[in-house]
Amino acid sequence: MLTTVQVKRVIQIGQRLRIIEFVDGYHRRCVIIFFYLITQGLMHYLSACHTDLVWKSFGSWLRTIRRGVAPSERFVALTMRNTLDEFLIVGTATNSVAKFITE
Repeated sequence: MLTTVQVKRVIQIGQRLRIIEFVDGYHRRCVIIFFYLITQGLMHYLSACHTDLVWKSFGSWLRTIRRGVAPSERFVALTMRNTLDEFLIVGTATNSVAKFITE
């Protein structure tokens, strides 16, 4: 039979573990949100600064491609998704990021 001191100690340990799990989960969410913000910023950069390259690499049909207007994040994401295989195959010899992903 446990004494009241031992029961209180078990409860304190359980509360500490729950707090540690909560903080750990919070930090993981923060890291995920941080990576999301980085990728969204990169898509904005590609959309604003490399408009012609994004439109040229967009591998699907679109009713109107307006050459002077920057594509949306959705089109940049679709373009990156469609050209990932080509990037990994061609860029492995010269690009360290492609080499890292393939290894």
